[in-house]
Amino acid sequence: MLIYKSRNPYLILMSNRVVISFILTILMVSMAQVPGISNIEYNDTKIEQKLDEKLQPNPVLLNPQSSYFPNTFIDDVHYFDSVRPVSITVGELHSCLVYDDGTMTCAGRNNDGRLGNDVSTANSNILHMDVMFPDDVFVVKAEAGYSSTCAIDSEGQLWCWGSNAGGEAGTNSTTNSIFIPHKVDFGMNESIVDVAISHTSKCAITENSRLFCWGTDNYGVLFFNSGNQRSPMEIDLPSHIKPTSITSEYYSMCILNEDGAVYCWGYNNYGQLGDGTNINRD
Repeated sequence: MLIYKSRNPYLILMSNRVVISFILTILMVSMAQVPGISNIEYNDTKIEQKLDEKLQPNPVLLNPQSSYFPNTFIDDVHYFDSVRPVSITVGELHSCLVYDDGTMTCAGRNNDGRLGNDVSTANSNILHMDVMFPDDVFVVKAEAGYSSTCAIDSEGQLWCWGSNAGGEAGTNSTTNSIFIPHKVDFGMNESIVDVAISHTSKCAITENSRLFCWGTDNYGVLFFNSGNQRSPMEIDLPSHIKPTSITSEYYSMCILNEDGAVYCWGYNNYGQLGDGTNINRD
């Protein structure tokens, strides 16, 4: 299912058709003036039929009462006043979309402010709402977790919001909930390339393959064994481990190394770490 934020797809389709017809007319006139091909016949009726087949939307699928239009993508038609989703992430009870113009929306349950729309209630939003970034940022990637959300912008900055009971927002705040995106401070000019959200903790990888983690260290998912960590702390990795991506679920964490090796740690009660045991790893 593709989703568009579009104001009037019918007008855009009609304008595209007029433009295409005009271009075809100019081409036919130009070709008719070229010596040796002036006797070529042009079947305008067939061309028009093809255009109709290509550009005609299905009225049944369009919902003019909504700002979102599911299942309305038509090949070769560009919605000039619209934005198109480029990625999606799904958390425990919410989902978020990133669009090609760098904006971001979220929908679902809003416990702890996980939707980032500055609403401090647990009500559910059944429609996607804009995430309210305090700065003008261009979002390139988002990650939704159990009760919080993070986004990486085009400058490599990390923004997080939602539940913060264990410091998982990474803002060094003791507030239990963060209702709009806050920038995570790594204390240096580090560019973040990936982030993973476990149940109550987060880890991020920098462009220089450094690993930072914060939040609550349950089952050794943060290596700290020191309770809550409210700001990013660098994990001292062996020299041969240079992670390029990271993923997490519940209290388990895994990284993909640059040589293709996979390293996992944390909760392993069901053998989800894939190391042949059901022993937790920290």
